[in-house]
Amino acid sequence: MKKILTLLLAGLLLSTTVLFAACGTTDDDESSTAESDGSSAAVSEDVSSEEEASSEPEESTGVPAQEPAVDEIESYPMKLEMVSDTMFRMSCTDELGKSFQTTFTKKTWGTWNIADWIYDGIAFTGGSTDWEYVYRAGATASGWVWSGGNHGNEKLISLEFYDDITGEKLELTKGESVDVERIKIVETTGLHLGDEDATYCDVVRTYYVVGRQITLDVDYVFTEDTYFWLSYTCMFPINKKYGLYIDFKNNDGSTKTVETLEVGKADYTGPMYKGNAASVCEIYGKTNPNYRFYAEVFTIEDSLDNFANTSKTFYWDMNTTHNKLYFSKFEDNTPTKVEKGTEWHTSCRWTFVADYEAPETSGEVSA
Repeated sequence: MKKILTLLLAGLLLSTTVLFAACGTTDDDESSTAESDGSSAAVSEDVSSEEEASSEPEESTGVPAQEPAVDEIESYPMKLEMVSDTMFRMSCTDELGKSFQTTFTKKTWGTWNIADWIYDGIAFTGGSTDWEYVYRAGATASGWVWSGGNHGNEKLISLEFYDDITGEKLELTKGESVDVERIKIVETTGLHLGDEDATYCDVVRTYYVVGRQITLDVDYVFTEDTYFWLSYTCMFPINKKYGLYIDFKNNDGSTKTVETLEVGKADYTGPMYKGNAASVCEIYGKTNPNYRFYAEVFTIEDSLDNFANTSKTFYWDMNTTHNKLYFSKFEDNTPTKVEKGTEWHTSCRWTFVADYEAPETSGEVSA
């Protein structure tokens, strides 16, 4: 990690190359897989015997967070650009001299979500499915609907940009860009069950975008009693070429490595490798194995309920071209009531490392 930090800091001395070409993520691309995303994850029947044997829910006694797998990047020369009415983009040149972009896109119902990471012309995540969160929520214990993320049932209240070093609020218009070394984005929304005038939770998302790293803090204040089924407080989709493998770095100090299919199932019935009590995951592929993707959750109780549910952290062999990581909360088929007045604070981070040197061995491998 010292090498990574040294390289990242060295990048501050490089001049920033700005890429003005819009990436290929569109609203049409997003809607093409959103319906298949979480709902398929809930009902997939093709589950390995190992998954069937995952442990019963444990008592929530408190699980300490792990040390961060990757150091926080404090600042990095970037450009923030409002590309269109439905996309804004951060662009930079990394310490290896290659271009890197993070894009956000606006959903038809108004909220803005992380769309894609694009490095040296390669789109890693596809821009069509969730990173932030998505909930199975209901007003009563009799049933649920999707709420939040790429599934809708969430309304935008405000979106603001800041230079997080100077504290200056940034006002962007279409086609305009600004130089910044640490971007803070504050998005205020309201979660609902189908009627945007009847929200059940006030949400404030605070993103920090710095080079090849995104940190997301989310504050939730429940304004109505709400019931929840298996939900996801942090996710990460990845192209199979660069995400064929995952290391679950479990909070007990063990590591479990899973290898997925190089070509998955087109009908979204691929296996889900569930039951891993891991708040840190490292993802990599056969193609450019020095490219490493880290997803970390720092709020074990609010994000993961101390790994009390059966599914815990899992990796879905999602379709022919992509896999997806889920940090989960709540049980699949048993509703959990969250009372009005409850407050949550969740914190997670995604980091891309381009020059990782893999060790000879990396945990116990499962097919």
